[in-house]
Amino acid sequence: MPLNILQVCRLTPLWGIDLFKQISLAYENHHITTVFLSGKPTPELLQQYHGQVIFFEIDHKKPGWRFKAAWKLWQLCRKNFFDAVICHHYKPTVIMDWVSYFCKTPRYFSVHHTMGNLRRYGRRFYTRLSLNRKWQFISVSNGVKHDLINAGAGISTAQVKTIYNAIILEEVSSKQLSRKAAREILGIQSNQFVFGTIGRLVNAKGHLPLIKAFANVHQLLPNAILIILGAGPLETSLKSTIKNLGLSEKIIIASSHATQAGHLIKAFDGFVFPSIEEGFGLVLLEAMAAKLPIIASGQGGIPEVMGETGMIVSTNEKDFSQALIQLYAYSEQERSSMGSAGYERLCQNFLQSNFKAALNLLINHRHEKLVLANQEEDWEQE
Repeated sequence: MPLNILQVCRLTPLWGIDLFKQISLAYENHHITTVFLSGKPTPELLQQYHGQVIFFEIDHKKPGWRFKAAWKLWQLCRKNFFDAVICHHYKPTVIMDWVSYFCKTPRYFSVHHTMGNLRRYGRRFYTRLSLNRKWQFISVSNGVKHDLINAGAGISTAQVKTIYNAIILEEVSSKQLSRKAAREILGIQSNQFVFGTIGRLVNAKGHLPLIKAFANVHQLLPNAILIILGAGPLETSLKSTIKNLGLSEKIIIASSHATQAGHLIKAFDGFVFPSIEEGFGLVLLEAMAAKLPIIASGQGGIPEVMGETGMIVSTNEKDFSQALIQLYAYSEQERSSMGSAGYERLCQNFLQSNFKAALNLLINHRHEKLVLANQEEDWEQE
């Protein structure tokens, strides 16, 4: 019997893989409504999602936006009975928790994509006070799962289920431009060896240590350059550091291409992922789809994604410098073998079919348990 499911998100993804869409597609045999608390709809987005998509268009920078969102969610739940609610990230979870006291939805799931969601004392207190009493938690990696359990918020192991992120391989591959086309867009010469990374320009992504690591060894890497595809608050300071190192021609931050970064990934000879803190690392799946050899830090959920298919190093400059030298020294065949191993791991573990099966197993299992519990109550009453 099809279930009626509500998915609550704060904003549409700025770029990259849209997991909200993938969850809507995973429940193609059910009725699903996806709500975005902020942002505005586009015809393209509305066509890609399964089920109904609603935008509340609330300005989340204005005071009181949470209460406005709660009011709109309550109105929606008043008109529709939902068998389950899936909320992404902490703030939408809390807002929906307020609403839950005034609606009859029996099951609530909170999806956590990043590390440190319960680092703040106020969040730990509220989670212990309210969330852990009725919510189940979905973590995108075991690293995030352990982070939730060990936060001191009263969350038990039984309340957290790990469901790995995934990609729709055909969709991702079709959008990745050829090596030649991607290099033409980025202005990269055919004979240059490109270390590349993709990510928001924030401290957690580890761009500064990577820049310093490359600066330490660039003289040993003829024709090698480092390209960073991303935008964010650290862009000015990172560019200043690069200029002070005298490496403006060797290290390029291409922020103007951030929104199409995944399309240009085949311009790289090797993908580098230096995150200091990472729940999963979706862009690693894009690099695997492109069959690129990967150097990555061993933080958070990254080792779970990588397995033994690439080079996992610590986040210090020396280790990253050595890894850059090593990958550069590999033969083309060795780098190709690394990339193929990553692609195989992707196909075995991180495709939409795996994602869909795990999500449906979780929600159907919970539904069956609830039905049985209700039946037992009915029998007792008789």
